[in-house]
Amino acid sequence: MTDQIKFEVETQRVLEILSREIYDSPLALLRENVQNAYDAVLMRCARDDSDLTTGQINITLQGSLLSIKDNGIGMTEEVLRNNFWKAGSSGKHTQLASKAGVIGTFGIGAMANFGIATKLELTTRSKDSSKTLTSIALRETLSIAEECISLNRSEDEREEGTEVTVTLEPQAPLTEQQAKQYLQGYIRYVPVQIFLNGELISNQVLNTSVPFSTEKLLDIGVHETQIGGFAFCVHVGVNPQGLVRAEVTNVRLSNNDMTGSMLLSQGSGNIMGYRNFFGLANIPVSTHFQLGGIANLSFLTPTAGREALGRESIAQVQQIVSATEKIIAEQIAKTDFADRSTVFQSYITAHNRYDLAGNVTVEVHPERESVRLVDVRQHTASRHLHYYAGRDPGMIQQFSTAESALVVISQANPRRQIQSQFVTNTLRIAAIPDQATVTREYSPLELTIAEAALSIRISTTLADDYFLNDFQVQFVDITHGVQFLVEGDQQKGRLRIARNCAPIRPLLECYATAPDVFSAFVKDFIRSHIYPHVKPLVPSSTQGGADALRQILKRNRELYRYEDSDLGELEPILSDYLAGEMSLGEAIRKARNSSRPQRQSVRVEQVGNVEAVIQDVVDSPIATTENAPETEPRPAIIREDTECPYKILTTTTQYQNLNNFTLFLGLSDKLFKRESIFFKSPHTTRVMWGGHRVIYIFGHPSGSITLYYDIELRTSLSQNQANGMMLPTTTLILKNRLFVPIPNELEDEFRISEGAKQFYVNFDTIP
Repeated sequence: MTDQIKFEVETQRVLEILSREIYDSPLALLRENVQNAYDAVLMRCARDDSDLTTGQINITLQGSLLSIKDNGIGMTEEVLRNNFWKAGSSGKHTQLASKAGVIGTFGIGAMANFGIATKLELTTRSKDSSKTLTSIALRETLSIAEECISLNRSEDEREEGTEVTVTLEPQAPLTEQQAKQYLQGYIRYVPVQIFLNGELISNQVLNTSVPFSTEKLLDIGVHETQIGGFAFCVHVGVNPQGLVRAEVTNVRLSNNDMTGSMLLSQGSGNIMGYRNFFGLANIPVSTHFQLGGIANLSFLTPTAGREALGRESIAQVQQIVSATEKIIAEQIAKTDFADRSTVFQSYITAHNRYDLAGNVTVEVHPERESVRLVDVRQHTASRHLHYYAGRDPGMIQQFSTAESALVVISQANPRRQIQSQFVTNTLRIAAIPDQATVTREYSPLELTIAEAALSIRISTTLADDYFLNDFQVQFVDITHGVQFLVEGDQQKGRLRIARNCAPIRPLLECYATAPDVFSAFVKDFIRSHIYPHVKPLVPSSTQGGADALRQILKRNRELYRYEDSDLGELEPILSDYLAGEMSLGEAIRKARNSSRPQRQSVRVEQVGNVEAVIQDVVDSPIATTENAPETEPRPAIIREDTECPYKILTTTTQYQNLNNFTLFLGLSDKLFKRESIFFKSPHTTRVMWGGHRVIYIFGHPSGSITLYYDIELRTSLSQNQANGMMLPTTTLILKNRLFVPIPNELEDEFRISEGAKQFYVNFDTIP
């Protein structure tokens, strides 16, 4: 005899599993319900063609009771049944919703409130209904596919709109001050009046116009541009300090007008995304001019959990920012700021736009005058003209006379690289006959054991860490005090090192006195002294290297990913489950595997000392001598034979080899497995922060790959600070963990004296 077993569902447990992934705190629940109220007001104003200032939302918070009341469009019984109480169905895909520019479209419905609410009561009145509807649901009595939600119809004089009242769990308290501080990051610019316990907390003016009058900016024009499917206008200004302001307006996508605009300011930290004046999230884009500010654009779409923008939105903003920076660079190139702005000059070298370098100056001898590159030929008139890239005063004196002018190339990048390219390729000026020459080559029999070991170790490290597989290392004597000469290409090359080169002396001593750390010190020597000379030959620094890296990252994702989508995997899971098209076990498995922020926890015992983990780095006699801009890509510090049990490394001593950082954060294990190959290429490091978030943005030397690492803290940053900066790349790659430096301004947020700290992290590469 075969028996049948009844399939049962523990509704409260399903709600907890599925809904906590979307609203895991009362703050998130508050934001979402206020957003729904704002959408209702937007739709009513669009329907009635009325001003948004006629809308009103009242939030009342008393103990565990939270009420959000709006004078929006209200709900009919059909909408209440089929959209609000039905997970996976949204009523915001209508023509009216599109016209209104609503914020939410995912259709999570009321269910997700029960992640942290025990009761939900809704009262609503629609213009299309003669009755007021009141509906109540208790979490403890909810049962899937059962009639467990009450609905009462009454005839009264209630005005159009909706009021939602939730009873929060006792363990999820919410104070008025917490609610106000949190909400203002999202609704301060909303034109609808929003009150919290009677206090107006919205209606601030969101001004995305360039403040020419207040900042005494130089107006360098309005320019139209196109990129991808976008077309828009950019109005650019520069302040007396050379910092850029740019306003982006008249945005069109695929010939459709997009509502909104952008205001970008150099050195303003991050770019905050808004849609119809409602705050969404910081936008982790790569920007050469270190642009921050506001993007209030109608095409921006958040993820289902609202913790970030969707990947498509980030990529679209990146397109606009890149095109805007192109215009900024082209307009600055026409001004005197071209000679004063290191960031502009770095843009030229990074994007190979040497055609913009005409207003950058160069020193011309014997007058020692600073002359614009574009004017050099005219300035030197009929005299013989050469250039000199060295620093020997005797050579300068010898070749600069009344009959012969000498263009002396700067020793500091990026100016040096710009001057060299423009002088040789555009002006076609010849170099003085001063090429450093090798006067003697030393055979292996003439070298000491230490020198032979050093040449072998340099050669193998160049092959293993920099993919220069056939690179001969040779000790020689070189004229003019030159220490290194590089010849050849990626397939086969030669590195010549002056035998009297001062930087190699500590290495030779180390081989004799401390051979156990010799290999590690050689890595530091190459990173600090050799890499700047071989950088153009390193495959990872080229577009071809970027393409190869993309393939490796793609393979790693296939091995380690859960799901690539960040656009709300829970909605189709909920919909399929409730429709009977998916089993409970499959729904739970898919919900757990759907893309969501990782929770990262660091306990006090997981904080270690830098000196105890990478003693050879802090003790290394190899000091960085290159004065490269922070915007230049730099190699990581690699110690793949060192295992580390800690998640945070700290030191009280500043070390030059660590660029004087004293706190390092270990990135997530998932990132280490999936993306660590990215960090083995030289890269740039940028960090921006504000509100609850700290976002790292790492850039590939080719400029075509960006990796961002988004950290959401459990509490707001101190004093609600917001900022951003470029950091000198100081990435540490160990056997089992990857660390990045924490800037001094954020150290207090990550120091742990007792207990543990938790935060959420997201990461991804773009494109």
